[in-house]
Amino acid sequence: MVRTRENARLGKMLVHLRVDHTSLTEEWDRIQKDPTYTDYLIRKNLGYVKKGEVEYRILVSSHS
Repeated sequence: MVRTRENARLGKMLVHLRVDHTSLTEEWDRIQKDPTYTDYLIRKNLGYVKKGEVEYRILVSSHS
């Protein structure tokens, strides 16, 4: 019985890992093939701006 539960748990984990792998593979392909998407990710995650652009940051005060 313990082995059956463990097999079920591992089976579910395997399904989730396969879904994650598929998703990550698709994103990796898009990053490699779509320069617009790559540019978007660089700007979003690393905060880069293009030459000549001005970055605006809106600061929200935590004190009301």
